[in-house]
Amino acid sequence: MYKWILGIGALILTRKIGLAILGFAIGSLIDQYQQAAKNGQSGSGAGAANAQDPFDFYRRQSSMYDLPTMLMALSAAVMKADGKVLRTELDYVKNFFSMQFGKQFNATHLQTLKQFLDAPSIPLQDTCHDIRNRMTQEVGVQLVHY
Repeated sequence: MYKWILGIGALILTRKIGLAILGFAIGSLIDQYQQAAKNGQSGSGAGAANAQDPFDFYRRQSSMYDLPTMLMALSAAVMKADGKVLRTELDYVKNFFSMQFGKQFNATHLQTLKQFLDAPSIPLQDTCHDIRNRMTQEVGVQLVHY
């Protein structure tokens, strides 16, 4: 959008095609930067150095609408809130996921929960931001009921 505004604006103001092309190029760079920032790829440099980051694990495990993985991250954060994970909490989470997701809930989901529980910290802000961006409002309301 900025590429057109800057390109046409430069052409109208200066009446020189060279400056219009330059305005178009600068506008294209602005558009690309905004798109990258919107997608969370603004060059943060996250690479192999953050391979043990729990949120990187979460991103790799979750697909576009993978509600169980998102709930696993939140469940693990709640379970670890008091500093210790109780067996009753773990049983409740297992039963809840078994009842809600049926046969789709399997050992892979339990491994994901274990990964979150073993992590030193769970980046709650990033997880909640990701849920807000990925989920529809209706699914978000259902998430509150959990």
